[in-house]
Amino acid sequence: MNRFNTLSLRAFTVVGAMALAGTALAGNENKWQKMDTNGDGMVSAQEHDSAAAMMFQEADADGDGSVTAAEMDAAHAAKGGSHGKSSAEMIQKMDTDGDGAVSAQEHAAAAQEKMAKHDTDGDGNISQAEFEAKKDR
Repeated sequence: MNRFNTLSLRAFTVVGAMALAGTALAGNENKWQKMDTNGDGMVSAQEHDSAAAMMFQEADADGDGSVTAAEMDAAHAAKGGSHGKSSAEMIQKMDTDGDGAVSAQEHAAAAQEKMAKHDTDGDGNISQAEFEAKKDR
């Protein structure tokens, strides 16, 4: 391989690696941008509640006002991701009435609890740094 081809291959490899890294970062950035609807660099409780309600609505495939583990699995699969814990474990944690599914109210309460955990400085908003720090834990 001549010197020009070697340099081209190296440049292609570096650019490709940077593009892949950028794609992963873009996924987190896109999630942040979807929640920060007013673009002020913070996610307020209202923005967080709205994002949680949208997530619930997307997961409630049959529109019955509750989300089962199967619906949650399907919603995560449709987005090409996973959430770490099994859907059954997540349902059990949020399912305060023990009916085996999560209602919109139960989901909203769990989202508010999550908001409070992310808001480590207690200012009522989640900064991108707080979001990233909690996500990394």
